[in-house]
Amino acid sequence: MQLQRLYKLFILSLLLCGQEYDIYAQSQDSPDAATFLVVETSPEYAGGLKAFVSFIQERLTVKPTAEQRNQKVYVEFIVDKSGQVRDGKILKGVSKEIDEEILRVVLQSPNWVPGRQGEKVVHVKRAVAIPIK
Repeated sequence: MQLQRLYKLFILSLLLCGQEYDIYAQSQDSPDAATFLVVETSPEYAGGLKAFVSFIQERLTVKPTAEQRNQKVYVEFIVDKSGQVRDGKILKGVSKEIDEEILRVVLQSPNWVPGRQGEKVVHVKRAVAIPIK
């Protein structure tokens, strides 16, 4: 539990600094089930990160209040070997309604180009800050 809290603080600090980092995390299941946080080639959304954020913002059905505007929701997810987005969760949210809606849309994302470690396609954990507009 303490390790998860430290990981979340680390990710949040990276996001707040405007940096994107990937770090390696080995699953205890098997080498094929490893989820990487640091990879040689990061997964990419068609059109880049700005296009991914636009994809999310355009599909939100919950309207934010005036107080919620200009805040950010920090969401974490895995881009698996097939490029599918899965296992999403909110690292830092704004409200229950907005957080659930952003998570719903993130998990409906079209497939990404998966990440690679060397020549091998791997699962990669990502964290993204989504501005509320």
